Amino acid sequence: MAPNVNLKVLEMMMEELKNELKTSLLNVGTCGLHVMHNAFSGGCSAAFPEVEKAESAVYWLFKDSPARREDFTSLNPDVKFPLKFCKHRWIENENVLDRLLKIFPDVKSYTKEIEKKIFLSQTTNHLEYCKT
Repeated sequence: MAPNVNLKVLEMMMEELKNELKTSLLNVGTCGLHVMHNAFSGGCSAAFPEVEKAESAVYWLFKDSPARREDFTSLNPDVKFPLKFCKHRWIENENVLDRLLKIFPDVKSYTKEIEKKIFLSQTTNHLEYCKT
């Protein structure tokens, strides 16, 4: 169906709901997924401003760093590494954030071990962020 046909069907359905059931649907425009995604993203960013920074820092701390991955694994044999956070797909980041919550205590202990000089590690912005 063409977009105008879809809009006409929506208009007719809204009118039917209003007349028959005295109720209505929330009109989120012609592309509801984008509207809902942006609303969710804005709400998460406002409520949890550090989430994106934290997830990015933890992910990039281990990305392309086999030495860090090996050191981290030696401290935590059952370890799982962070998943990549996608800032334009907030709705799909549930698994990413769940993993971050599960491994964050291990990441903190790893950064403390680096501070004790048990592991030699080049200082990066990601490492500095994880220390805080």
